[in-house]
Amino acid sequence: LIVTTEGSQLQPVEAVRAYQQEIPKSRLLVLPSDSYHIAAAQPDTCSRTALEFLNSVGAGATRPLAAPRARTRPAVTMKLNDGGHLAYDEYNFTDPWTKPEPVVLVHGFSKNRLYWYEWIPALARKYRVLNVDQRGHGDSSLPPRDFTMALRPFADDLAAFLDGVGLQSAHFIMAEFTSSVAIE
Repeated sequence: LIVTTEGSQLQPVEAVRAYQQEIPKSRLLVLPSDSYHIAAAQPDTCSRTALEFLNSVGAGATRPLAAPRARTRPAVTMKLNDGGHLAYDEYNFTDPWTKPEPVVLVHGFSKNRLYWYEWIPALARKYRVLNVDQRGHGDSSLPPRDFTMALRPFADDLAAFLDGVGLQSAHFIMAEFTSSVAIE
């Protein structure tokens, strides 16, 4: 997709059309403006048009050469009072001048925070997303030797997590076993 304006001072529309025709399966959009930086002058129109173009070429129009790695950066850790730690990732793709509500993603038993991997882009466009590994899972520490398997220790860990990251409250999205932790 090539976007230009009818009054652009960088190149006349005819020149843009000439090189656009050299790009297979490309499209040209000429907007009524004289802006040389149309993406900045009309961001809503340009982003909407880009999304429409991407949707029109269909999912899978481009494929990575190798399977993408699910985790592309190391987890951040939050220290617990007993010396253990919870690993988490934070994502926030909202406008920088907004204060988005926090959403905490908590996986089920015998899983890790990669469980939510495909949810993150959609959620992080509207929310501050914290994706946490429960104790004994993923990159979080193992429970202490005297650990008793019950809901309360996991609930306490999540309360400590909120305190540790400076949150008074958050929306929680929890799977399986952790739904019971939420009630606790």
